[in-house]
This record gives sequence, structure tokens and C-alpha cells, in this order.
Amino acid sequence: MSSIDAIINAGPSAAQQDIDEPAEKFDALNVREDSEGWNDVEDDAEEFNVQCLFCSETATSLAQSLAHMKADHDFDLVAFRSRHGG
Repeated sequence: MSSIDAIINAGPSAAQQDIDEPAEKFDALNVREDSEGWNDVEDDAEEFNVQCLFCSETATSLAQSLAHMKADHDFDLVAFRSRHGG
């Protein structure tokens, strides 16, 4: 039985008990700047290039690539996707 099923079967008082539990229970998730290891966190952002579907042009964002394809190749990928489902 899933935990959602257990809460439903136990009734509304069991669900309220989970909400009312003190925040100390979740201390493992309470990350502060001064906590150990904080400086070890790395930025998840990665640089990438988006290749045009029709030529060798690359862009640094999807929006730039879509604009290029629309302007230079008269192809609107967003409209194409909308028309053909997806």
C-alpha cells in the first residue's frame, strides 16, 4: 500500500499529524551558508550549443536557435510541433 493510500485509509487526522510535525524533524534538509560543505556546492548550469537543423549554425540558447531557423530557413519549430502534435 502506498503512503498516499495509507493516509487516505487512516483519515484526515493522520494527514494533519504529518503537517503539524516540528521542523526539527527536517534538520537534514536545513542547509545554511555557514554549514560544513556549503562551499563545495557547484553551480549546476552548463554551457551548451544548440545546432541548427538545417545548417552548421550554432547558438548558445534554444531561443536563439529557434529564432535563427525561423529567420534564415523560414521554419518555425514551435508552430510545426503545435500543428503536428507533440
